[in-house]
Amino acid sequence: MPQGNLLEIWFHESLRQSQAKGYNPAEFIGMRERHRTVGAMERLMASGQIQTGFRRLHRFGMAGEWSIEAGIPRFPTCFTKTARDAAAFGLEHTDDEKLW
Repeated sequence: MPQGNLLEIWFHESLRQSQAKGYNPAEFIGMRERHRTVGAMERLMASGQIQTGFRRLHRFGMAGEWSIEAGIPRFPTCFTKTARDAAAFGLEHTDDEKLW
C-alpha cells in the first residue's frame, strides 16, 4: 500500500484516539480540508512553534504516538526534510516545557 494511503489510515486513527480523550483538533481538521493531510502537516511544521495539539496529546501521554510530529517520521517519503527535521525536534524536546 502506498505511504500516502497508510498516512491517511494513521491520521484517522490518530483523530479517533484524540477524540476518545476528549480532544477534537478542529483547527487542524479545517487545515486538512483546505490543504489535504500532507499540506496541513507541512504547514504546522513550517510554523516553527510547538503546536497546541502536541501539548494536549503530551498531557494525555499520546504525543509520541499520535501527534502530527509522530506521524511525520512514520511516513518520511511523504514529507520534506524541513518537516521531518521540525517533527524530530518537537519529539526530541517533548519534555522541555520551557520551549512551549
